[in-house]
Amino acid sequence: MLLARVAVVVALAFLFARPFLQDCEKVAPSDLEAVILVEVLGSKNFLLHCPGVFGLTIPMKTCRWGLVIIVLLGIQLDALGDPNKVGITAMKKHADGAQVHAATGKGSDKEVFELSLTNQTFGDLSQLKIDYIIFIERPKLGKPLSEPPAVDRITGSKTLDVLTNRQPKIVTTDEFTLGRNTIRAGYYYDNGGRMKTVDNVVGVWVKVSQNGEVIGEYTNPPTVTKRTWELKQSGTN
Repeated sequence: MLLARVAVVVALAFLFARPFLQDCEKVAPSDLEAVILVEVLGSKNFLLHCPGVFGLTIPMKTCRWGLVIIVLLGIQLDALGDPNKVGITAMKKHADGAQVHAATGKGSDKEVFELSLTNQTFGDLSQLKIDYIIFIERPKLGKPLSEPPAVDRITGSKTLDVLTNRQPKIVTTDEFTLGRNTIRAGYYYDNGGRMKTVDNVVGVWVKVSQNGEVIGEYTNPPTVTKRTWELKQSGTN
């Protein structure tokens, strides 16, 4: 996708400059080697090696102006290709407070998500609000294995005064609990229900907004959006 945008930029730049070729000193295509460096924010550098672009005789002065146009248009196209001003990643980590009861097999773990926020603009972003939903599957002892476990929604919100474009910022969610349970040894359910349960995170959804406008969004997995951001009136999700 990036290479396609670069190709369009190259074409537009030299088509724009072509009317000015008549009054300039010409350079034979076989002698001209233009190396165009297009650096797009957040991407790797791509080198375009062009011996005589499109078979035209191109003055070096026009080529220099073309480079300027290419860089400016390349930045604009990259911005259009990614509407998010804030890049987001999330990583689940253990927090202090794990409790385990070896005799009963019951226990719980305290967990958090570390949200890494990256400013993808040229200036600082201020007064940001970070909203998140963590979806946790909580199966119940004795419930039939064929019955889907209930999904709990853990919601939260954080604020960030300033996000610079120099380095990412880590925002940590509130702690949440993942439990595990098991039936006592020698017992079972007549209906063949669950004899062991373990809570599991099945999705996380993060939105970063500024002045009420969403400028960054993260979903893992992407299908988590099917659960909807707002809780349904029926209480199902």
